[in-house]
Amino acid sequence: MRPALAIPTLSISRTAPTAITIPTVPTVSAPPRFNFAGYCDYCYQHGCQSPTCIAKHAATYWAVCPSCEGRGLDDQDDCCESCFRGVVEVFPGWPGAVSA
Repeated sequence: MRPALAIPTLSISRTAPTAITIPTVPTVSAPPRFNFAGYCDYCYQHGCQSPTCIAKHAATYWAVCPSCEGRGLDDQDDCCESCFRGVVEVFPGWPGAVSA
């Protein structure tokens, strides 16, 4: 007589989360050093590899634009004149600032 095979069982427990965590501070990303065509925002050269431009960009800090709240648009749905695509360059101690 053969020994009985153990059949694995699966236990499923369905529980709902007790709370949904919503971040209060948006995630901020520094803009790239190059525009979409590959030109450097500092020296305007295509494909720039200048240590000076790289260091300038690395030393920057960025935060959500207080004027448009990160939308990149003003109240009339025009481009916000205070920022670059929803972020502004700020000093290192600015609340929520991220480095490039």
